[in-house]
Amino acid sequence: SSGWAARPSRRTSPERLSRSRGGSGTPSSSSSSPPPRCGARWWWASRWLRWRGWSATRSSELLPVVLLKEYAYCPRYAFFRLSLELPYVTESMEAARRLPDPLAGLDPGGWEVRRGVRVASRRLGLWGVADALLVRGGLVKVVEAKALTPVSRRALRGRLRHVLAQAVAYGMCAEETLRLTLQSVVVVGSGRAVEERVTPALRAYVEALAAGLRRAARGEDPGPKRGPRCWYCAYRELCWAAPRL
Repeated sequence: SSGWAARPSRRTSPERLSRSRGGSGTPSSSSSSPPPRCGARWWWASRWLRWRGWSATRSSELLPVVLLKEYAYCPRYAFFRLSLELPYVTESMEAARRLPDPLAGLDPGGWEVRRGVRVASRRLGLWGVADALLVRGGLVKVVEAKALTPVSRRALRGRLRHVLAQAVAYGMCAEETLRLTLQSVVVVGSGRAVEERVTPALRAYVEALAAGLRRAARGEDPGPKRGPRCWYCAYRELCWAAPRL
């Protein structure tokens, strides 16, 4: 548990939240009204985060692998998901669940198929449920389904690098949970599947992401980094209104 009793809203001020938890402090802010381009909801959220000096997750707790994917995509997006404690199920995940099983036609090629395997790594501080694992002898492959996403080897090394990081993180968790050696990951997209061998460089990349995610969970704000992706982000107003919390 993160220790949050309530979330800020238009009706719940930080002062009332403090009293409900037995606190006595009040938030400090140089402004008493929402800044331009920022709705009241996001303004209250930014004031609340500044005042609390929150720690969204205790360092001893494991974080979901899906958050590592989001941290790889945009560190501050993951930071806001942690701090505002929103559900980890996204609209795209819900849409994918309504599609036919993308792994139904998977050819294991002599490998044992295990579906929906819960894995975890204390070393990385991560846990998750892998879509599928392929096991043979002392080796394991991770199968990650992205039914709505066209995938290619080039995309996984570029604009979909966060998806590759997610799959490798599941694999590294599987290594620790099952005492197997991760060989490769298979990303099944819309139309094709791509297999990538897990290299030492990929492992180091995931380890660095996991370390950054843990810092964000302890309350370290990575700060904004504007780009084309910002226009599709649900936290755009909050991010731009609060350069660093």
